[in-house]
Amino acid sequence: VQTCALPIWLESVQTKIVPINTFAPEQYELLKPILVSVFSVEAGFEAGWFDANIHTSGDNEEEAVSNLKSLILDFFDSFSKEPPEKLGVEPKRQLSVIKAFIKRKA
Repeated sequence: VQTCALPIWLESVQTKIVPINTFAPEQYELLKPILVSVFSVEAGFEAGWFDANIHTSGDNEEEAVSNLKSLILDFFDSFSKEPPEKLGVEPKRQLSVIKAFIKRKA
């Protein structure tokens, strides 16, 4: 049996899975929690939602997650305003994933 050693930097990465349970006070309803990864990088922290391929960073874990929440809503708003035929393959896919988790409050 052959095994593959992980690069040194990857072995030391400590990833946390953090749920996003609300977008309050924004006017969006979360249909189900969004699980995002948060890990330390040289200049701070990165947060990512792999299903939707949305990632960002911050100086600390809380800022990285807060920035990610803002970016998710920015993607949702900007992609929702476009006619579907104007969106590329990846933005269409991202919007589809986001809509399975988020909707605007009535």
